[in-house]
Amino acid sequence: MARARLTAVSKLLVMVLWLTTSVPVAIAEVIPESHRLVGTGRLTVLFWDIYNIQLWAPDGHYRPDKPFALELQYQRSVDRKTIAKTSVEEIQQQANLERDLLADWQMQLIQVFPDIQKGDRLIGLYHPQMPSQFFLNGKLIGVIDDAVLSRHFFDIWLSEETSKPQLRLQLLGMESP
Repeated sequence: MARARLTAVSKLLVMVLWLTTSVPVAIAEVIPESHRLVGTGRLTVLFWDIYNIQLWAPDGHYRPDKPFALELQYQRSVDRKTIAKTSVEEIQQQANLERDLLADWQMQLIQVFPDIQKGDRLIGLYHPQMPSQFFLNGKLIGVIDDAVLSRHFFDIWLSEETSKPQLRLQLLGMESP
């Protein structure tokens, strides 16, 4: 009887440990083990929360020339064309680029990103020497092979030229959300 009770308690402890360590399954499956949380923030437009965002980097230290990951948990549904159009507009504000190039990039982004539903988790992995990979709810949805587009895309949040400097500081762990 005591042995059965001990086994039941052991099983319960294993289940509790499993639940507490495996809640962010999509994160654990996608973001490298060496990456730690650098900072977190929330994009709010007017009074609508759009997404929560987190920056992950090796040992929790972001360097633009090293691999990192951005994770967005959407609080609203957003269609792929809006994601692509808004991304290109943000890139255009930071860099004076040709219209044809921006139009090409917008088409590439439309092909990479699906329509997003409230509650979806989108993770982008950046590595300076490899194509950027994008995952939706733990499943690979696309890559960006163009290193220049990839860098400009992540700079939407991380560049000093970002249109959301407070959000950037939060991601870099320099300001509380």
